[in-house]
Amino acid sequence: MAGRLWLMVTLGATLMNVALTRSAAMYSDSTTTDAVAYQAKLIKKTLSLHPTQHSFNGYSGPWLENVFYDAWLTLEPRPSRIYVPVAWTDSMHMKTLRLHMQQVINQLNPMFKYFTVMQASLGFNHPLLNLHVPTYLDFLVFAAGSGIPPLRTVPIPLLKEELKPKGLSKSITASSQCTARNHIIRSVLQKWYSPSYLFLNPSDDWKIITESSNFSFCPRGYGPTSFRLYETLQLGTIPIYVWEDEKWLAFEDKVDWNEFAIIVEFKDIELITKKIAEANITRMQEALAKHRHMFTYEYTVKYILERISLEEILAQPANISSNIELE
Repeated sequence: MAGRLWLMVTLGATLMNVALTRSAAMYSDSTTTDAVAYQAKLIKKTLSLHPTQHSFNGYSGPWLENVFYDAWLTLEPRPSRIYVPVAWTDSMHMKTLRLHMQQVINQLNPMFKYFTVMQASLGFNHPLLNLHVPTYLDFLVFAAGSGIPPLRTVPIPLLKEELKPKGLSKSITASSQCTARNHIIRSVLQKWYSPSYLFLNPSDDWKIITESSNFSFCPRGYGPTSFRLYETLQLGTIPIYVWEDEKWLAFEDKVDWNEFAIIVEFKDIELITKKIAEANITRMQEALAKHRHMFTYEYTVKYILERISLEEILAQPANISSNIELE
């Protein structure tokens, strides 16, 4: 718990201004009061949907859904959208909770707009969730794992933990330590490029290998993105993101990923060697250093609350001014 307190302190002043000030200009006192009361009721109703945090590849949380939930409880912002405070990805590992999750969705009052934060690949369409959101609900999802048709979704990073580079020298041109079985793209990449670049089985040294590389292969996994993509960015290495069917990159409204990553659709994988050869590594590493802070829990929580508040501002009458500046 102590590890999360720094996030609350850092976010405090900025997010309270962003998330609280603007809703009063757009909604009557009675509507705001109703929304606050309904939000409090929903938080109480979903307490059982925060089970023990799940484990994956040796990491047991906190996950982004947990961090955002803690930030929301601490800051108590009041945007027009109601937060559906469910730890979806933790809960999906508990089969007995699926019915409760669907009941929560079914019982949402359609007079309000909603949003939630979700990590799981395929979102509500994940086989372990298979949840349905009624079409009459205005429901926005900040999704780390993928889009969730037909819902409106905003991509956010798929974060597993926050890694700090150790300043290792870049002695490897390009490397990969992905689990090949997660998607056929990974095995094809290994077959195609292992003669030219360093392809290894997953090991405890993966952080050292990744940071010591100028480039790291980060193909899609079970979903259209992967934890490795954002781990690579955190370690200061240029990712080679190979996608198929759906390109899912966080913060494209804020940054140009081509400045610090190689983005390739699977059908064009023969271009990777050419792209590596033509890359201005120094310039890309400088751009990565500039933006690396964005791929963290702290920035992502701030981004979500800013997006919610920005949505309100854009819906305000023209004579209501705003001085909120998104970084």
